[in-house]
Amino acid sequence: RSPSRGLGDVYKRQALQARRQSTVTYHNREIIMTNQEKKAFLLKYSKCNKKISLLIEELYLWETRATKITSVNTGMPKGSGTSDKISSSVARIIQIKEELQREIDKLSDMTGKVYKAINSLNDPTLETLLMYRYIRGLSWEEIAVKMNYSRMQVCRMHGKALSKMMLQNVIECYTKNEI
Repeated sequence: RSPSRGLGDVYKRQALQARRQSTVTYHNREIIMTNQEKKAFLLKYSKCNKKISLLIEELYLWETRATKITSVNTGMPKGSGTSDKISSSVARIIQIKEELQREIDKLSDMTGKVYKAINSLNDPTLETLLMYRYIRGLSWEEIAVKMNYSRMQVCRMHGKALSKMMLQNVIECYTKNEI
């Protein structure tokens, strides 16, 4: 049987939870955003950026395939197999370009919100840390080296930054369940 926890432990947990979330009032309604929700919002930027990179790679592959499709003229009548391959490649290229444009538009819209949220910290060290992590996509180890801190200290600072960050500017996205 484990020892019982005293009231001190309960108060410590409640205080810790309070530090990990921000309360924002939106249209006379209190909205509580936890650090996990803030992190999810920031991660959407890097996920969108990665998706754009993958779409660009896929577009390059399809364009390369389309330029390699050639017809061989043997003088004998045949079906239009080459034509079908080219038209299906062109159709896929158009699909990829449309999806790529949608993702770029989404990233463009997200960029201002992410930068505004990070800049709300008013602490250059914490802002730099979040920029390295969520904009540039660096690992904790890379951030620690760049900022001359230990990995553990960078993780602590990250928690502090999330707790301190105000997402007033993205609260409409939050209420629309876009985060």
